Amino acid sequence: MPKQTKHPEEGIIQETEFASILSSQAEGFLRFLNLLGQRDTRDWLKRHYNKLMDRAHELETLLDDYGARNNRTFCFLGELVACVRGFSRTADVVKHLTGRFSRYDVVVEEAVHREFFTETDRTIRFLNNAILALMKSLLAEFRALGVRIPSEAQADSTVGEGWFQESLPYNIDEAEAQDEETRIAEVASHYLKAEKVLADQSRQRIEDPRELRSFVLEHFDEERSRTLEAMVHSIQSKYDTYVKSTPLESRTPALRHMRGHASAALHLLEIGTELIHFYVRHENDVRSEQVRARMADLINKDEVLDRAVNYALHFATRFFLAGRPFADEALAAFLHQQELRVSIPEDGALHARPISLIVKIVNRYETHVEMELDGETCSASSIMELIMVAGNKPHARELIFRGDAHPLADLALLFENGLGENGLDRLPEALRYLKQ
Repeated sequence: MPKQTKHPEEGIIQETEFASILSSQAEGFLRFLNLLGQRDTRDWLKRHYNKLMDRAHELETLLDDYGARNNRTFCFLGELVACVRGFSRTADVVKHLTGRFSRYDVVVEEAVHREFFTETDRTIRFLNNAILALMKSLLAEFRALGVRIPSEAQADSTVGEGWFQESLPYNIDEAEAQDEETRIAEVASHYLKAEKVLADQSRQRIEDPRELRSFVLEHFDEERSRTLEAMVHSIQSKYDTYVKSTPLESRTPALRHMRGHASAALHLLEIGTELIHFYVRHENDVRSEQVRARMADLINKDEVLDRAVNYALHFATRFFLAGRPFADEALAAFLHQQELRVSIPEDGALHARPISLIVKIVNRYETHVEMELDGETCSASSIMELIMVAGNKPHARELIFRGDAHPLADLALLFENGLGENGLDRLPEALRYLKQ
């Protein structure tokens, strides 16, 4: 890039001078827009979206450095560039998902498979049309600002785009991780916990735009979307850290299926998050009412919500829920299920403090543990469920815990030492983590 005549921190730069800077520094971005404009949108490839995203990010950074978002003349340009970046990133994720889908080993009915790819085609058409509308508006805005538009297009890469269905064998010289089976059980347990959360989001498609807006406001706003995405990303990350490429994975097809269902859901939630971010930003965050109105003329926000909810969230929940049998199978295969029977001391009670210690033990090991009290069962990792069951059975004295040997051993120690009622300092060294 040519040397700038003035840095934004040195003072105020005149708008005409900044337009001159844009003419030189936006040239690569504009040449790439010319390239895409010469191609049918059906021929846009993953590498095109990726390059467009990078180019837009570079230009967006320049605009932000000069405070374009706070300038009446350049604020709309800055918003257009940011939206190009966001939609191109979303399209890049869609292309990534469809290119890898066959390797994810997602197991669903053939009708669901066909429906997914039909809706995926509809989604990529929407994204392409949105990007194209933004590109046309960008070029018009550049011209209105006096920015020189190059007539030449950037040369396209000669590298084609193919998706490879084969991979090298997992034969790296790698020692098995310590407690590998326990790690696998932890990942499967996390999957099942997440499945319950996503099951609450599962519902029929919402066609009415008003109901769609209400649903997003109440159940699937940006914070909720990012939380779901982070939850599923954590499962994939743990899997790749502790399970991927291990001998046990190569011998257990259910593990690869479980990971594939999680990966497909993760990419869909990433798509949903980007679209919800666009919607929320142009409902609330953009300062200029004029910019909001002009953006609404370019992009149909109801269609944005439709793709976020009726495509991204809808198939994310369907694919993730469809992976539950594989998580169940993995948990059954690698969780060393045991049963522990303990009694509440005659002078004691299962109140909030000992319950919190039980939950802390169970959550330390991150595997599923079930507690039964007088015929009523609940998850021993949930303080609210334990309090409710204990409250319903105030006179019951015997508890049954079922789960992995490691947390059950610590629970046995806790009950042997009076549930910590004599002070945490008097608990044995093996339970020192409860003192922290």
